[in-house]
Parts: sequence; C-alpha cells; structure tokens
Amino acid sequence: MSTAILLRAAVLTLVALPASAESLTARYEIYTGGFKSLAVQARAAIDDGTYRVEANLNTTGMIDWILRYSQKVEGEGETAGTASANPLRYVADGTFFGTHRRSRVDYQRDGGVTTTLHPANEDDDRTPVPETLKRGTLDPLSVFIALNRTASGNAGPCHGKVPVYDGRRRYDLVIEDDGVSAVEKTQYSVFSGPVLRCKIHMERLAGFQRNPRFNNQPPRVSIVYLARFGERGWWLPVRLESESGFGNVVGHLVEVDAPARPLGRGTRPAS
Repeated sequence: MSTAILLRAAVLTLVALPASAESLTARYEIYTGGFKSLAVQARAAIDDGTYRVEANLNTTGMIDWILRYSQKVEGEGETAGTASANPLRYVADGTFFGTHRRSRVDYQRDGGVTTTLHPANEDDDRTPVPETLKRGTLDPLSVFIALNRTASGNAGPCHGKVPVYDGRRRYDLVIEDDGVSAVEKTQYSVFSGPVLRCKIHMERLAGFQRNPRFNNQPPRVSIVYLARFGERGWWLPVRLESESGFGNVVGHLVEVDAPARPLGRGTRPAS
C-alpha cells in the first residue's frame, strides 16, 4: 500500500462536528487485496469556535510485515468568521519501514506557514514545496471539517477542489458528487442504509518523491460513501474504495458512537 493511499485513508476517516460542544469517535478497518491491512480510529470535537481532531493508524497482518507503519495525527483550528476552517497546527508522528518520521505544520495569523520535518524533504528524495503554494491551504485533518461546514443545505459535501498541505506534499483534492446509492450491513461493516457517493482524486503539485516509479502513474479515483450521523446530521464516511500497488483497497466503518440519520432532500440518484 502506498503512503498516498494510507494518508488518504486517514483523511477520509475524519469527522466534522457541529458548533455545540460535541465529540464523535469512529473506527475503521481497511482491506487491501482482500487482506486486512490498516486499522484507523478517529475522534473529533468542536467547542466554542475551535476544533480538535486526532487519528491513530496502524498497519496490520501481511502489510505490516512489509511497511511497519504506525502514525498518530493531530490537528486543531478555529471555525470563527467566514472561513470554513482555519487550521492552526497539524502534527503527524510515526514510523514507516520502521523509521521514525515526523511532520509539524503551524499556520500563522498573517497567512504564513511554518514547517518542521524529520527527515527533511531534500533528504527524502522529494521536490521542494514553494512557500507560495503553502498559503491558503488546509491540513488533511481540516478537510472534512471544511467540507461539512461549506455543504449547502442538504446537497452534501461532495463538490469542489480543496488545497491540502501535509507538511511534505502539496496537492489538491478534487471532489465530485456521484449521487445516492446504498450500503448493506455485512460481517465487515456496522452500517446499512442510503449513502452519498463521492468521487475523489488527487492532483499532485509539489513535495512528491522524484522516483519515476511513483510519479508516472495515472491519477487514481477513490469512491467514498458518506452517511449522516449525530444530532445535526454531519457527514461521515462509511465505506472507501480505492486502489494501490498491493491491490484493491476497501475500507469499512466498524464502530461509531452516534446514530445514523436520513440523508435529507436535495440528493440525487447515482448515475
């Protein structure tokens, strides 16, 4: 499983919460090539105009023998004003192939972005990220906070292009509405019911590895299935479908501490 797929899985498991003091916790299991490969637990909370999000990711089974990957990601920001999300701090700390890796991004009030990396991008065979590309971005944990807050009415959050900077890479997430379908409860998933389908692909801009083996691949499209949870019906991923060098990737929601709600009006059937 590529690091891009791992990070995308982390992004897609985050929960945006209402402006009242409320928290939500969800747990996921990711399968690659039919084998359980990644366990993810995420928690988010919003209170008094601030948000806090954290997620823990750990490879499992055969994939863990290869990647030896574990990571804790934490982020915080503000929801005051007209912006959908104002990130303040993002930290990713863990191991990959048994080697310690850490990224920290601090967002300044004047729009500047300060980054601390170990190892540095130049030591990691990556292209540099110009300072101009860092401004006006969201960290990965702020993406779904922003998408939920900007969702218009009941039409859902599956629209637009989101500028993302994770401390190493700068990319845009292009998100498209793919209509409404349904997910059945199985031995792998706790959820059953109608869902909103989102198509997501990554447009690479800077900070990616120079090795042509990683850069000559066509963009991969992921499908994320979203349902609504909690008192105010915020969108939460319940299923993920994507690809990796190790095979097809499928993610399932296996635990959530809030009840599901109807999707609402304004959604359309899948084409």
